[in-house]
Amino acid sequence: MKYLIGGAFDPITHAHEAIIKAVSKKLRKDDQLFVLVSNTDEKNYKTPVDERIAMVNVALHARNIKAEICKQNVRTYEYIMHAFGPNDKDITIVIGEDEWKALVDGKWKFGKQLLNNYQFRVVPRSNSNGVIPGKYAEYENMKVLLGVNTEGISSSEARKIFYRNPECHYKDVKQYISKPVFEYIRKEGELTDDRDMPIKSNSLYDQNPTNYDELEKQWIENYKKQGWGKFANTVDIVGISGEEVLLIRRKKPPYMNYFCTPGGFFNPVDYINKETKLPEKADASLEHAAQREFREETSLNLPVEKFIQIKTYSHMFDPRLRIIDTAVSVKVTGKEKKLAKAGDDAKDAAWFNINELPKMGFHHEKIIEDYLNK
Repeated sequence: MKYLIGGAFDPITHAHEAIIKAVSKKLRKDDQLFVLVSNTDEKNYKTPVDERIAMVNVALHARNIKAEICKQNVRTYEYIMHAFGPNDKDITIVIGEDEWKALVDGKWKFGKQLLNNYQFRVVPRSNSNGVIPGKYAEYENMKVLLGVNTEGISSSEARKIFYRNPECHYKDVKQYISKPVFEYIRKEGELTDDRDMPIKSNSLYDQNPTNYDELEKQWIENYKKQGWGKFANTVDIVGISGEEVLLIRRKKPPYMNYFCTPGGFFNPVDYINKETKLPEKADASLEHAAQREFREETSLNLPVEKFIQIKTYSHMFDPRLRIIDTAVSVKVTGKEKKLAKAGDDAKDAAWFNINELPKMGFHHEKIIEDYLNK
C-alpha cells in the first residue's frame, strides 16, 4: 500500500508531524509513505516550495520518520496519474476531516475520480471524539485514523506570529512548531550581495538569522565605507486610513525585516543615486521629501499638501550616522488604501490596526505614539 499525505506545510506543524508519525507506525513491510508538498498553481505560497520541502525533511529526520518527500505541482489526482499511473489502485490518501468533507461535497477538482479509485484515512478533529458525522461516514473506502492529536495544526497562526516579528523566539511559536523546524527557519546564513554587503535574509517568513546583530554591524561598516556623510535629514510618514496605519518591511539593515513607517533621506541637492546610478532631484521641502518617499515605498502618490508634520527627532536612533528626523502624517482614503504595494527599499507593505502594531525598527513606535497623542 502507498500512503499519501499532502499539504502546503507552510510551516509544518506539530499536528502535521503527529499525523505522519501515526501513519508511519501502521506501515507494513512493503508499504510506502509519501509526503506531498503542495505547489499547485492556484496557491500563491510566499515560502518557496524547495524551502518547505527542506523544512519537512528536517522535521521528519528529527522524529526518525522514513518517507519520500515529493513536490506536488499539480492537483492530487493528476499527481497520482503522473507518479503512479492510472492502473495503480493500491493507494491510500490521508487527509483531515475538513478536507474530507470538502472532497465529499464536490469542492475538489477530480474529486469523483479520487473517491472512486482510492482508499482514504481521515484524521478527525481533536474535539470530535473520532466521529465523522452524517453522509461523510457513508463511504466503504474511508476509515478514520484515531489517536492523533490535531491541536496546534494552524500553520496560518504560526505565520502570523513570524510575520509580525523578524526575531521570534521559540517560546512565541512552540505551540505550533517543533524546535528543529524553528531552528531551520532561523538558520544562520551568509547574507551577501554583489557588493559584499550583508543584506539578504533566508526566505522563510522574513526571519532574521540568529547572527543578525553581527551581520548588521558588518553591513553598517560597509555602508560607511561607501562615503555616506556623518549627518543627514530624514522623513518618516505615518500613513493613516481609519484605525489602520501603513507600514513597510525593510529590505536592508539596519532593522532588516522589521516593519517601519515609510520614509527615507531628504535630498538637499541634485545627485546621482549610488545604488541605482540614476539622477535624483533635490527635494523642495520636507513635505516634498515625504511625498516622494511615500510614493517610492508604498506606490501611493498623494498631494504634497496632505503631508502634515508631527514632530522632529534628533536622538541617536540610527546606528549608521547622526540623523535629524521629521515625522509627518498623511490621511489615505479607502479607495487609495487598496492601491498600496511595496516598492524601492520596501519588501512588503501592509496595514495594521494602530493599537496592534508588529515589532518595529528605529524609533517608529514612538512616532506613532506621538501622532496618537498629538
